[in-house]
Amino acid sequence: MKKINLLLAFFLLTTIGISQNDIVYDIDSNMYHSIEIGGNYWLQENLRVGRYNNGDSILTSETYNMSFDIEASPKYQWINPYGKGLEYNHKVYGRLYTFYVISDNRKVCPQGWHVSTDAEWSALEDAVGGRSKAGGRLKEAGLEHWKAPNSGIKKTTNFKALPSGERTNTRGFNYFKIIGYWWTATEKSENIAITRRMMSSDGKAVNRSAHKKDMGFAIRCVKD
Repeated sequence: MKKINLLLAFFLLTTIGISQNDIVYDIDSNMYHSIEIGGNYWLQENLRVGRYNNGDSILTSETYNMSFDIEASPKYQWINPYGKGLEYNHKVYGRLYTFYVISDNRKVCPQGWHVSTDAEWSALEDAVGGRSKAGGRLKEAGLEHWKAPNSGIKKTTNFKALPSGERTNTRGFNYFKIIGYWWTATEKSENIAITRRMMSSDGKAVNRSAHKKDMGFAIRCVKD
């Protein structure tokens, strides 16, 4: 029976173009695992780096609930303070960044990697069965890092999407362990960029939306 289960797991992974790949490090020596899905190599974890690739620090707000909605292009990062606290959340959920960090030419993804684009998210969804099924196939299974119900899980990938929530420009942090938000590198307008979202209560969808660039969301990197 064990042999049959292993063969089935191998079949599911290979039929949708998924394979495990290299270990990757950022400038802060945070370690990531990479995974190939549909021809693109993704980091399995949310970005955790606290510096740009030239060594400059990415700023954080002086107080976690500080409002900065009057700033023209705030470049900040945070670790969500809820749950088990900063050290644990940094390791598991990564950091939240404003879009202006993404667009800075000092860059934040490890060398040879870039912030995922809207088109790359669409290709990812297509590779695992389409947007209406992708959420259940990309979310991490179980309730250790997601609040109940974390519904609709179909364990056919090892993408391990996690719900790090959001940091608003005025009201602090929301939706920790309930919703995962990710920036794409794709802009919609001067102040708006395209995002992707997965929810504990939604067993299938990866929702596509747009948010103000001064919000704080997670980042997934793709190999150049």
